[in-house]
Amino acid sequence: MRVSLSDIEREEEPMEVEILEVNRSTMRVLVSNTNVIFSLHKQDGSSVFKGGIGGRSFEIDARSLAKNKKRDDSNLT
Repeated sequence: MRVSLSDIEREEEPMEVEILEVNRSTMRVLVSNTNVIFSLHKQDGSSVFKGGIGGRSFEIDARSLAKNKKRDDSNLT
C-alpha cells in the first residue's frame, strides 16, 4: 500500500512510500522510486508512527492506514 508520510518540519513536502511491513510498534517502508528502506516506530499508547531519514523527520497516524486500506479494498470490487 502506498501512503504519504508527513514531514514534521516541512508540512508542504510529504514523502511517498510503499509499506513493506507493519505491526503494533514498527512500520518498514520503501521510499518510492528508490531502493531506500527505513523504519518508523510508535510508542505505547500512541497512534502515530515516527521516524527519520536523511536529516528529515516523518510521521503517519496509524488510524489513517485503516482508512486507506478500506478505500483500496473498495477499489477492488
